[in-house]
Amino acid sequence: MTPVSLVRPNDEEDALAPLSAVAAALARDLPNFLPARAQVVASFGAPTLSRYSEWRSAQNLFGMVARFQTGTQQDELVLHIPGHFISQMVDIQYGGSGDILPRGAFTASETNFAEQLIARLQACLPTAIGLDRADPGFPAELQSDILGFGWPKTRDRIAVLSIFLQCPSIKATTLSLFLDIATAVKIAGRLAVSPETSANPDMMWQTKMQAAARLVKVSVHMVLASTRISAARLLSLASGDIIPLFLPEMTTFTVAGRDFAYGTIGEKNGRAALKIEKIEGSSDE
Repeated sequence: MTPVSLVRPNDEEDALAPLSAVAAALARDLPNFLPARAQVVASFGAPTLSRYSEWRSAQNLFGMVARFQTGTQQDELVLHIPGHFISQMVDIQYGGSGDILPRGAFTASETNFAEQLIARLQACLPTAIGLDRADPGFPAELQSDILGFGWPKTRDRIAVLSIFLQCPSIKATTLSLFLDIATAVKIAGRLAVSPETSANPDMMWQTKMQAAARLVKVSVHMVLASTRISAARLLSLASGDIIPLFLPEMTTFTVAGRDFAYGTIGEKNGRAALKIEKIEGSSDE
């Protein structure tokens, strides 16, 4: 099989993979905090790396940002909610369709709605980031001046978690939760060793693995720098993708901390290669 591309692993992104549990928790709880009439369905993406300056320049200035801070660990997280989405939810809450023109300022009802939403999310965050629910956090700081939001330049590099919200009557929108890299690594490490996280694989994991198995259950030769790889990165691989490898003769292929496949190390076109022999939980070999 002739290699067609070179995929270089991003160790930093892989290390942040456990943060997906935070996005999953928010995606699970958010629809319960929104008007039932809206029929909002939430999903989430894998953590991505960015710079705050770049992230901010890509946002519509009409929105709200809420700064959360925990008491014990001093973890700081910021949630951005698009302003038009808030306006649409309030319109639906009061019997409308949500089909309204964008505005540039919040009404008292919209501000009150945002405050209540943030208060509910604040109660969920400690558990989501691996802390005790009773962690004494500071009240969330909510503001609508995105340009004036004070984020230190020394923490310009951030990890961003995206929550995708879909509703039958309005366009899809994205909420963003971001945190500086140091905090992101700390929380990811805490979640990676959490017994609760490792003991209870969720449906999202099963869905990702089923999709991944369809992509790689044929005899694929890949050269891997590490057998620890995120599900998001696995799903982007294709037959022939090559990454440098330093592994023992027999190895387990691990995705997001769980055994995914078993393979044998061999040689292909002068390179060490991992041949997938069996997908975990599948009868295909």
